[in-house]
Amino acid sequence: EDFTLKSMWLFDKNHPARLHAYRLATNKQFENGVLCVILISSIVMAVQSPDLDDKPFWSEFFERADQIFVAVFACEMVLKIVAFSLYGEPGCYVRDAWNQFDGTIV
Repeated sequence: EDFTLKSMWLFDKNHPARLHAYRLATNKQFENGVLCVILISSIVMAVQSPDLDDKPFWSEFFERADQIFVAVFACEMVLKIVAFSLYGEPGCYVRDAWNQFDGTIV
């Protein structure tokens, strides 16, 4: 992509952090890893049950798992915003329908 604006008002298109974020965000293995985390998160949500809330181990497990998933998805969102910029130019984060959906969920 040929970005002209600074991402997050800090990173121009040649800034090492932005270049690294772009390489990672467009890496197929990274995308597949995120999809695996989404799948695992969905499975964990599917097995959650009110019957398990009174069992301390499972209650703690689900609480920690939710925190980890939120952290992973928030990091993915920030990484993509640094890589693509939030708004204002073609290819930015909010112009991608999948990112809009993803950002709304996070």
